[in-house]
Amino acid sequence: MQLELVAKQYKRLNGQGRYVRSLSQSMTALGVEYATRYPRLPGYLRPLDQPLYRFGYDLPEFFTSFPISAQVERESIKHLTTQEMGSLLYFNRSLRNTVITVCDIIPYMNRHSAEQRTYQHVVERLFDRLALMGLTHANVIIAISEYTKQTLVEHLGIAADKIKVVHMGLNHQLFQPTLVSDALRTKYGLSADYKYLLFVGPETPRKNLHRLVDAFAMLRAHMPNLRLIKVGKPMYEPGYVRLQQQIEKLNLHQDIIFLEQISDQELVELYAMADVYVFPSLYEGFGLPTLEAMACGAPVVCANAASLPEVVGDAALLVDPLHSAAMAEAIASILDNSTLRANLIERGFAHARQFTWEQTARQTLAVYRTLLN
Repeated sequence: MQLELVAKQYKRLNGQGRYVRSLSQSMTALGVEYATRYPRLPGYLRPLDQPLYRFGYDLPEFFTSFPISAQVERESIKHLTTQEMGSLLYFNRSLRNTVITVCDIIPYMNRHSAEQRTYQHVVERLFDRLALMGLTHANVIIAISEYTKQTLVEHLGIAADKIKVVHMGLNHQLFQPTLVSDALRTKYGLSADYKYLLFVGPETPRKNLHRLVDAFAMLRAHMPNLRLIKVGKPMYEPGYVRLQQQIEKLNLHQDIIFLEQISDQELVELYAMADVYVFPSLYEGFGLPTLEAMACGAPVVCANAASLPEVVGDAALLVDPLHSAAMAEAIASILDNSTLRANLIERGFAHARQFTWEQTARQTLAVYRTLLN
């Protein structure tokens, strides 16, 4: 079996980047031979690169996210590792033996929502639509959750038997209980005298961060020793601006800590330090941070929306993400009840152990074999 993984080279490792890296490492550990292909900016577009960059358009970044060509072998099994790479299938419909991973189609689902849409410009919206049209030309689609599979069937009309669900895994060598170092507390000014809520992710509307801030404000009124840590570099400028305005209005600028560029080990320590990890997202294709937090010993409160109930099972407190008061109540129940907290931590450890990248790799190999058969 000749296998080629078609992947983007990530400047910053996001959820999709972790998927590509972890799947590749697990394939290697299983002794699977493969070649990795990285789409490039087509040569005929290179003269436009520098002129457009001066106007804020990064052509190499765009056309490695939404490729229109790639150097691949005709007879190989080609695994396109993100849904955006469906554009390659749209522009190259003669490609054979193709598998594509779909994490989510949330931007397309929210394209008509004034509050939730996140397309930066019309070209991005166009190519995302072309990429989703290209999905129909794949031989097999891997969806990372049953929820994502359901959205493909309902919103794009793709046949259910063409879609195989393969959950993402978890790096248990990295994400595990650990001691919180004095160096971390000193570096970021995290006094042991405070309790901490933790959120990991960007300010995009679907992450629902503004309702978490409202919930935090309710809790902060009765718990002056409570702080909220938000981890992640700003990725959506309008959402970041609105969030800062909200924090200023609620007079919480001294109580919410923003950490942008942190190491993996620092992230593990923050999970381990968190009194509650909160994930109020309205839309998720999977929701890997919830499992990362569980594996490090943090009790989890998350939204009862999209893929999250499927991913967290009975190991987290599920809340209505549209009601900040319900979110605040769930968080308070953990902070005030040591028995509940201990129970959630124990269930979280057991639940997170069920997700491994080796299992993800083996199930992905089984998908390849369906093409060979």
